[in-house]
This record gives sequence, C-alpha cells and structure tokens, in this order.
Amino acid sequence: MEEARVEYFRCCGLEYADLVALGYHLSVVELSLRYHRSIPMGTTAIVKTKISEIVKVRINFDYKIQSPDKEHLYSTTRVTLVPVDGEKGKIVRQLPPALEEALIKGCP
Repeated sequence: MEEARVEYFRCCGLEYADLVALGYHLSVVELSLRYHRSIPMGTTAIVKTKISEIVKVRINFDYKIQSPDKEHLYSTTRVTLVPVDGEKGKIVRQLPPALEEALIKGCP
C-alpha cells in the first residue's frame, strides 16, 4: 500500500522524496483493514488507491487489493496520514504547500 501511495503522489506531480527533502514526512495515524478473502501464494494482485477525504491536515486514502480481472476482492483498507515536521517530530497545523498543490491537482 505504501508503494501505491507513493505512486499516487508521483501521479499528482509530487515525488515523496522531495517532500522529505523539504523537511516533512507523512505519518500513519489510523489504519482500518478488512480482509475479504486470502490471496493464494504466487497470485498477482492489483492495489488501487484514491484519496477519499481531506479534513484539515488529515488525508484519508482508500485501498482495494483485488485480482487483475476484478473478479476477487482480497481486502479494503483506509489509511489516515498527517504531515509531520521532520525536525520537530510534530504534526503540522496546515498542509505543506507542495503537498497541498499536488493534492489539489489530483491524479488523473
């Protein structure tokens, strides 16, 4: 899921490494996961992600892990992230400008 989230940001024009270079990290503050069925060993799966909601600095990502043909849903997940000042280790009060710009642009 982390890789899908990083790719989502890349699609929006923001490299996660650039956000880190600006002194910010995105920390998981909440995670909800529901298993629907097991994935057999060696099976290919697709991870789909989208932002479902942004409330102040809380960014909610929703995920689906499913078979490539969409016939089987393996899990659904919601992850809530917040930006953290890398130096102080504290949640920031507003989204960093580069992150806010990328989120407004969205991922096509």
